[in-house]
Amino acid sequence: MKIRVSYYPQDPKASRPAEMSLDRSEVGDRLEGPRIKMDDGEPARPDAQGNYIFPPGSREMQQTNSMACATRTLRLFEDELGHEIPWAFRGKLAIHPHYGEGFNAFYLRQDHSINFFDGVDPVAKKTVAGSESLDVVSHETGHAVLDALKPGLVGWFGSEQAAAFHESFGDLAAILTSLHDENVLTALVAETAGDLRRPNQVAKLAEEMSAGINHVYLKSSRPEDWAMRDANNDFIYLDPSRLPDKAPPEVLSREPHSFGRIFTGACWELMARMTEENMQSGQDARQAIVAARDSLQSLCAHGVELGPNRLKRLSQMAQSMVKADERYLGGRHGQLLREVMGGRGLLPTAPEEQLDDTVPAGMQLESTVTNKNGETFLRYDAVQEVQLNETTSTDLAASLTLGYDRDGKLFHRLYEPVDAESVELARQEVSQRAIRPEGSEELLTASAEPYAGYLVGTGGGHQKLVRIPGI
Repeated sequence: MKIRVSYYPQDPKASRPAEMSLDRSEVGDRLEGPRIKMDDGEPARPDAQGNYIFPPGSREMQQTNSMACATRTLRLFEDELGHEIPWAFRGKLAIHPHYGEGFNAFYLRQDHSINFFDGVDPVAKKTVAGSESLDVVSHETGHAVLDALKPGLVGWFGSEQAAAFHESFGDLAAILTSLHDENVLTALVAETAGDLRRPNQVAKLAEEMSAGINHVYLKSSRPEDWAMRDANNDFIYLDPSRLPDKAPPEVLSREPHSFGRIFTGACWELMARMTEENMQSGQDARQAIVAARDSLQSLCAHGVELGPNRLKRLSQMAQSMVKADERYLGGRHGQLLREVMGGRGLLPTAPEEQLDDTVPAGMQLESTVTNKNGETFLRYDAVQEVQLNETTSTDLAASLTLGYDRDGKLFHRLYEPVDAESVELARQEVSQRAIRPEGSEELLTASAEPYAGYLVGTGGGHQKLVRIPGI
């Protein structure tokens, strides 16, 4: 049975309230489905026809919007991959639409949740609810989806570029989800006529929250149409060690939200150029954008599934997208992918993995998924403790991903050992974070003897284990 749910198809500053159709089973009669649940006191109740239609600004609208956008985002990637995406935790993903005050939102694996804040914009004279923006909700759900597919990206210390890719994937999840709304497509065609390099509201993200941050924290120093992140950018990859830890929003820094804009910009450029090619082949602007959207969606989803579980460099995900194009899209975007990703400095050459399904000793099977095409993916991990310096150690995991077609033939292998580079990257990341006794703002929990094991808060609300003897 289908029901109607009110939601914002983009950010409230960029779109008007609309309605989407969902299966009743996805939201139930208490905003709880088989994978996602509302955790916000008394959940909104449907009307007599089973629909969730509420006015903007109401608590009920914020609940239904966050539930609907999270559900649509998860469904988008599950439909693309052709299998259920189990969370990186047991149970359902909880939504906290009113977690705290301010301009923020985060996903937290340890709490099985996505969390949204309410901030007062003194210039707009209104409360900005992160839960009322598809951009914000889909971004945080994107974190949960990526964590489910590749838990090692936030589960182990290593390259700071893993966190940057997490932020980029969240932004891409928001862009792709919004482009499944007919009103958004209509507005994008009107703004761009198919030239996606023109300024537009789909590439800009979280405009209402951006305005609040501008007015409260940046002293209104940015234009009124400023957005924290704009996928329509020209950032090129630089070694993050050459970048500042923090920088003004218009300047690239090594901070994950800032650095991730390189990959997001490359993907937007890729979609823009695919749209151009589609129009040159005879499609109108709307058809061309939809076809490009579908291609990018496939490349992102399958690229992650074929990609590393412990990312060292953004270029590894670009390489995985090339492999995804070859297997799932017939290689039709290969040349364009190499031009765009190469132009952004994201596609250095790398040796091909030899196809061999030998599992190294000590590895344990962690997950098995089979998709609608009959392909089966197996992921193995082998966790080991590594010493980072005289007083600090952490856990790292070697990972192995194997992919078999419906006939049982191996078509994909990716082995990620714990090598010297892995340990050095972990050492560098840990050295950038303050490890303090309990009570520190960064410290969220601790383990038992023989070491005090600290889960250190990192960007996006993620936590990783560090052991320090004697503390």
